[in-house]
Amino acid sequence: MTDSLKKVIISNSNSVQNVWFCEGQQEWRWSLIWEDGSKHGTHMHSGTAPDQDKARADITATILWIEDKWPTEEYFLGV
Repeated sequence: MTDSLKKVIISNSNSVQNVWFCEGQQEWRWSLIWEDGSKHGTHMHSGTAPDQDKARADITATILWIEDKWPTEEYFLGV
């Protein structure tokens, strides 16, 4: 990583996480909205899961992925 790439840490000060049950679809849903503090602004990640534990695990995995990939091309391509 070069000095021009700035790492990010997802925390309560720059993000909001939600987990809820969707009655209509009978599945758990999750969302993560975070601010990067730069020109890129606000980012949102979301998904579905069969249960609440999996939804929470997916949010955690997403946070770790963001902290690892930000701000690389891989992040913006979603790979």
